[in-house]
Amino acid sequence: MKKLLLGCLIVVLLVGIGAAVGGYFFVYLPISNAIAEVTEFADEYEQVEQQVENQQPYPIPQDGLLTEDQVERFVSTQRSIRAGLGETYQRMEDKYSAQKRRDMGVTDFLQFFVDMRGLILEAKQAQVAAINEHGFSMEEYRWVRKACYQALGADIANSAIDEIVRAAKEQDVTGVDLSKLEESRNQTAPQHNIDLMQPYRDEWQNWAPYGWLGI
Repeated sequence: MKKLLLGCLIVVLLVGIGAAVGGYFFVYLPISNAIAEVTEFADEYEQVEQQVENQQPYPIPQDGLLTEDQVERFVSTQRSIRAGLGETYQRMEDKYSAQKRRDMGVTDFLQFFVDMRGLILEAKQAQVAAINEHGFSMEEYRWVRKACYQALGADIANSAIDEIVRAAKEQDVTGVDLSKLEESRNQTAPQHNIDLMQPYRDEWQNWAPYGWLGI
């Protein structure tokens, strides 16, 4: 009986060790490596953003209303980004289509993000060039982008990339709450903004592959 009990304890111990080793190599290590890459990426991402020429702060309108000029500049910026991406656009569209079919948690998203790292930085360069071309500051562009997508009823008004970069700078990548990115779905856009974006309701689908990345 004692031998049987001892044998059971040894089996339990070995299983526990195996689970710990497996957890280290297949769970902890991949996540740790992903976090390191995300943190490194955050620095590169911000360096690209620093190339935006207009660094003036942007006071968000209390009424939340877009101007015709802002909408026209935003649409022109999206078109310039697509032109600047060239062949990269199709690769991003393929990734976007695949991502839409997945229900990803934070760990899945981190790995997906690492795989997309090169494309994101390339798209970011195209974005900054277009922002400079059309006179946006980064602050104004982010607000206009969010307001435009909300007016279209799109579910990508908040950027997962911006949230991850923010978390990386605060050294809390695993604490990213992707549910926050869904908040804009429940926000009603002013009718004024909806009317301004109406002419672009079909065209905006061409921006979606980089729009969900915050570009």
